[in-house]
Amino acid sequence: MFFRKESRVSKSFLPVQSLYIIKTLSVASPRCHTVTDCNKSDEFVGDLGAARAPEMQCVGPLVCGHALALINLAPTIDLGNFPNRRKLLTSKPTVSERITARLNTKPIKTSIIKVYSPSNEADKEIKIEFYEMLQAEIEKIPKKDQTIIMGDFNAKVGQDNSGFERIMGKHGCGIMNENGEHLVDFCGLNNLVIGGTLFRHKDVHKLTWVSHEGKDKNQIDHIAINGKWRRSLQDVRVRRGADVGSDLHLVTANIKLKPMRASEPCRVQRFDTGKLRHMKTNHDFKLELKNRFQLLEQLKSNNTEESETVDEQWQEVEDLFKQTNEKILGFKHQKHKEWIKQETWMLIDNRKELKKKICNTHSDRLKDRLMGQYSNCNKDVKKATRKDKKDFIEGLALEDEKAASEQRMGDLYQITKKLCGLKRNTNMPVKDKLGNIITSEREQENRWNEHFKEVLNRPEPKTTVNIPIAERLMLHS
Repeated sequence: MFFRKESRVSKSFLPVQSLYIIKTLSVASPRCHTVTDCNKSDEFVGDLGAARAPEMQCVGPLVCGHALALINLAPTIDLGNFPNRRKLLTSKPTVSERITARLNTKPIKTSIIKVYSPSNEADKEIKIEFYEMLQAEIEKIPKKDQTIIMGDFNAKVGQDNSGFERIMGKHGCGIMNENGEHLVDFCGLNNLVIGGTLFRHKDVHKLTWVSHEGKDKNQIDHIAINGKWRRSLQDVRVRRGADVGSDLHLVTANIKLKPMRASEPCRVQRFDTGKLRHMKTNHDFKLELKNRFQLLEQLKSNNTEESETVDEQWQEVEDLFKQTNEKILGFKHQKHKEWIKQETWMLIDNRKELKKKICNTHSDRLKDRLMGQYSNCNKDVKKATRKDKKDFIEGLALEDEKAASEQRMGDLYQITKKLCGLKRNTNMPVKDKLGNIITSEREQENRWNEHFKEVLNRPEPKTTVNIPIAERLMLHS
């Protein structure tokens, strides 16, 4: 399963720098059709078929079931290893069915709960227990927060909203099932609105699940927001073009917020100096640079004017290098996984093309044939990525052994760190003395104050320890 939640800024429609994306992904859960391999460095690989964007950061540790990640695209909502980590207040994986996070948005905080509900065929006691635990989680959220609950509810709510006008709209799909009744009752109890039923779209933009045969289709994934902020919800729809090798489609929601206006970020484009490792590129770079310097010397020899200053000469040299870099090397683009080979990327591109053909085909016979091709291509992608990662790890192990034998401790440490996937988590939650996680900023400040008072303001000891004077040793020069 693969979700995306977009939150767009709206105050005279501020620029796109104030955009952030929240993604939820399945992580090694036996109940999910998509099994996504997540390594210890919080990077999503495997069934996603693409490398994680460098600005994506996981919210909290990964747990079996699902993961919640954020892509930072705005200085106003900065997360992960970026300067302003305080935008992420808390994150807590409870069990495999739920993940909670709280964001420091303006003018009010945003609390998010990601869920995975039991199927409609599950026992009634299991469903009741799930919603009781979910109710306990939502009661912990401050009343003033903007609350968003999203995920795979396995619930069909249908089109008939008679008696539930405040909870859902008339644009759902199918007929309400038992899980749908539980979801509607839960939303009514907590003043939540089911966003996927509010907006008029074609059925292909509302159906979130398609069976492997392509015959059965349902709307079982939902995004709900508290009724107070109903008008902030601009749109909810399915994006079928996202290719992740899953029978679940991408669901997006646009939500208007009003964060503080941010200054225009200074984006620095960096040259792709890694291309200099290739012999041909290195030779072309040296030749181009040599020709430009020769041309510069000829121009200076023909120029009989006053001599230039040091700053002007340095500016000419800098311009020469920039022009040569831009022509030969070009700029760096999005960095993909270094262990995924080019042949595997070609397979991923083929799978994306098949996905587009399936979405644009109306013939059932042709669609069945394309679904079979897509399934085979998806298997090839998984097989290739597993092989690429195995070869990459084995290559690192051999390089690590070579660095150890040659006493290159710095390289040995860096390679071992990359193999182990060690990553320091600097965003640890604050807990009280009983071990419960504190979400309120005021309570967190009080807890830190209490902690340092206990550590630093200790009374003087009642008994003093008599430490004998050490004997002096006479050193002979």
